[in-house]
Amino acid sequence: FHLFAAATVPVTYRASRTWALSAGPSLGAGLYLPEAGGRAGGAWLGAFVNAEARLGERWWLVPEVSGYNVVAGDVPLRGGLFTAGLGLRFGF
Repeated sequence: FHLFAAATVPVTYRASRTWALSAGPSLGAGLYLPEAGGRAGGAWLGAFVNAEARLGERWWLVPEVSGYNVVAGDVPLRGGLFTAGLGLRFGF
């Protein structure tokens, strides 16, 4: 069983109706309870940056880069991690 919780504080600069840039810190915690017994946990600090580009009336393309460092424990991993992703957002 894995349980993760995270909180972010995004700050957004909207450059125009068609694109925006967001960034902010993140804080999270994780808990791992294996079926064989025992437990492990951890806390991390990190940050993210993403850009939002409008593709049409209701669609946005959102690439994001984030990184974090585990500051206590070893869940979700020992050390740190950088990730990159691409999101597609739909607005109603």
